[in-house]
Amino acid sequence: MAPVAAKNQKKIPAQEKVSQFMQAKLDSSKQVLEGMMTEDFQQIQKGAQKLIDMSNATQWQVVEGPVFAQQSAEFRSAAKELQDYAKKKNIDGVSLSYLHLTMTCIACHKQIKKTAVVMR
Repeated sequence: MAPVAAKNQKKIPAQEKVSQFMQAKLDSSKQVLEGMMTEDFQQIQKGAQKLIDMSNATQWQVVEGPVFAQQSAEFRSAAKELQDYAKKKNIDGVSLSYLHLTMTCIACHKQIKKTAVVMR
């Protein structure tokens, strides 16, 4: 019985790659948040650009379908809006865009969890 438990605790390489990718996404989000706290608009722009680039990467495509595609498009739109407000040095616009960006992440993760439960 112990070997089965040990086997279940190991991460599948694909899961590990997704986990690493999501950690990098979180790190970029933290970069944006830190830039907001210090009003470092260049740091906000860089973090937003990383998020945009990541959202176009193949690793981003965890789930296929129109719902995920729409959520990804909304995420990119919010990240671009965040970047635009940072270029204008508009901290209120940056703050609202960051909130919108975060909400898109939460909504997508909820959807992916629902999809995973249905697929089991």
